[in-house]
Amino acid sequence: MAPDSIWRHVLVEMKYAGYLAQQKKRLSQERLRADRTIPVGFDFDGIPGLRSESRQKLGKFRPTTLGAARRIPGITAADLSILDIWLNSKPFCNTK
Repeated sequence: MAPDSIWRHVLVEMKYAGYLAQQKKRLSQERLRADRTIPVGFDFDGIPGLRSESRQKLGKFRPTTLGAARRIPGITAADLSILDIWLNSKPFCNTK
């Protein structure tokens, strides 16, 4: 590499280092969230703010974790966030 290209590479690395650190943090949080269990027999109809389509799909497929719920077609990131917040606010919440 020529010296100019080395400097450009270093500048790009420095410029994006903060973004990469944020992304790594988000990924680790997402992994923890994906392992969060959903209690057996959980009533998805009792969650305010959850779309009715999502309630139906979650009730039909009965995922056991948020990671499994994420893989259901039609379940949005907003649905998962609402479900995650609801599970965190209840005493039956169980994280691995």
